Amino acid sequence: MNAGLLTPSLRAQLRDAYPDLAVTDDGRPEAVLGLGAFGHDAAVALVDARNGCVLHAVAEERLSNRKHDWHFPIGSIKECCDVARDRGYAVRSIAVNFRAEEFVQKTLYHFIDTCVASASIATKIKNFLYAALPKLEYVAIDPPNEPAIQLRRFLDGLPLADDTTRTLVRRITWYWNWSVKYRQIASTIDHYAEGFPVEYFNHHETHAASAYFNSGFDAATVLVIDGQGESDTVTVYSAQAGKLHRVSETRWPHSVGIFYLFATQHLGFTMGDEYKVMGMSAYGKPVYLDALRDMVTVNPDATVQYNETECLRLGELGPHGHVAFQFTEKLHELLAPRTSGEPFLQQHFDFAASVQALTESIGVDLAKHAIAKTGHRDIALAGGVALNGLMNEEIRQETDCEDIFIYPAAADDGCAVGAAQLAIANASELQPVRIRSCYFGHDVQNAEVEAMIQSREVVATRPESIHDTIAAALIEGAIVARCVGPAEFGPRALGHRSLLAHPGFANMKEILNARVKHREEFRPFAPACLKDRVADYFELEDESPFMLLIGRALAHTQQLAPSIVHEDLTARVQSVSEDENTDLFNVITAFNKLSNLPIVINTSFNVNGEAIVETAEDALESFAYMDVDYLALDGYWISKHDNPNLLPKLDSKTYLQRRIDRFTTRDLGPLAEMDISKFGPEFTASNEAIERFIGKRGLFGRRRRVA
Repeated sequence: MNAGLLTPSLRAQLRDAYPDLAVTDDGRPEAVLGLGAFGHDAAVALVDARNGCVLHAVAEERLSNRKHDWHFPIGSIKECCDVARDRGYAVRSIAVNFRAEEFVQKTLYHFIDTCVASASIATKIKNFLYAALPKLEYVAIDPPNEPAIQLRRFLDGLPLADDTTRTLVRRITWYWNWSVKYRQIASTIDHYAEGFPVEYFNHHETHAASAYFNSGFDAATVLVIDGQGESDTVTVYSAQAGKLHRVSETRWPHSVGIFYLFATQHLGFTMGDEYKVMGMSAYGKPVYLDALRDMVTVNPDATVQYNETECLRLGELGPHGHVAFQFTEKLHELLAPRTSGEPFLQQHFDFAASVQALTESIGVDLAKHAIAKTGHRDIALAGGVALNGLMNEEIRQETDCEDIFIYPAAADDGCAVGAAQLAIANASELQPVRIRSCYFGHDVQNAEVEAMIQSREVVATRPESIHDTIAAALIEGAIVARCVGPAEFGPRALGHRSLLAHPGFANMKEILNARVKHREEFRPFAPACLKDRVADYFELEDESPFMLLIGRALAHTQQLAPSIVHEDLTARVQSVSEDENTDLFNVITAFNKLSNLPIVINTSFNVNGEAIVETAEDALESFAYMDVDYLALDGYWISKHDNPNLLPKLDSKTYLQRRIDRFTTRDLGPLAEMDISKFGPEFTASNEAIERFIGKRGLFGRRRRVA
């Protein structure tokens, strides 16, 4: 179902289900509902309007079990609204992480200026688009609908060459229609949220807000690097006294994130697998770096420019008018694209190392220029590329930044928080506050656990100390699944939805991969280490509560905890403090007493292809499906040996579908079907259709006048 076509069929609105959330004069505290509805990693956040603190935040994938879920986040909206109701909040407004007009004003206008030689004619075309075409209807040329006929009549009156007209039609059918798509989504949101004020913010600005307002920095350089917002791909902000001021921007098609994605795809992976390339890089040497280096320039104004070379060309991306820098056949001759399922060869690891080295260099240069431009030495990062811990570590070490902060949900899920905080900051003063934990999701409590244990007839005990029990099992080499309290927000498991293991067993990485994760053997496992002991085991001075910095393992760490040391002798460290992560702190403390090692392996509680578990039911079923020894579910201890038949024997596809079905069978209404990733046929006109549309002798069969 195409985005935006749902508005007329909406019967129920938000206020029908939650009439009590509307702001009244009853003295309740107010919150802002932030919507991340731009594309992948859709999410929703409920943020206290008094201080900007997150009350609840959840990515739709945690509910739907669709990785990087692109659907409209109606499940997350309902969960956040339930929390607002339960905690006595009114919803003051709704903030959304995109502005539909920027697809036209920034991107399409740029391409019009590029392909039309006459500035006056280019201006006429821009004026026509906004003055004459309907804002909520696609331009469809095969067959032509009324907006397309209007466009054809207008272009027929301009002195344009056929090639120019073809290019314009292709760009308009992509970028104008892209704007229409998001206007339709916005119209749907406005209709659904009628009665609640709705604000729309630039996508990159919501990223920047998530980084700045949660950094604790009064004055900071804010650097956002991702694939693409409406048009922006890299932006730099000077942040001070609760305000963000943009000082630099790079626009599409010059994109660090998309370049890394295309390299990821060249290695046989898909979107969302970029972290695998980062893991691969440790096993290779950057032998392709010379072929890649000339592809990109980082300018002194903190912008990025991709350059056409023998191995990189700017061209249309697939059967539509979207333009991107893409690898050429020359690059394919150097390294043929790998197909998923094919074995990994050394050349693949070398390519990963080359792409990673280039990305780190870009990140460092951007950060240096950005700091020079703003004058602020504290730096805050967001955007999907900010999840690249190796790049972050290079920025920390190779620039003169004083301190560094990366928002834990640096990808598009974090924009839900940023949008809400922007709305609050625009209405009143909002000062940054440093966060050191991100447990914003579903809160597993005893009542939920006990009901699940009873309904599933689970054999469980309640030990005096669940933390001592976990530690004792780890000492014996067991793998323990841990689910407790509120879930993490973002892609990392940080102790509340984690699989824990002993890092001192040299083969524990292989055991986890073979028994549980069933993933590529080159991917490392991360250590969780007591915060005040990190420097004893890793070259890492700064705190790293969100696993977004990389530290080199010291020599004795390589001996004592070999299963968390990557091929390049580094580790993606999580520093664990008692105040911010009490439960995991207690587990590691108990483990340290038995092992004299203040480190455990911490990896996400899920199997390959599954979103990290969210609820007690998710945790119990995932534990039942995977080959894990114990589940520590809140205060309860559940042994696989005592519960061998919690699930029937299932293949992977059937198991993953169970959790999806739990979500899709809920009564969420038609918005649950709105897949933002879908693009209709209006976007993909064929060359033949374009030729029919413009006519062989010019529009409407008349010979075109050419200036």
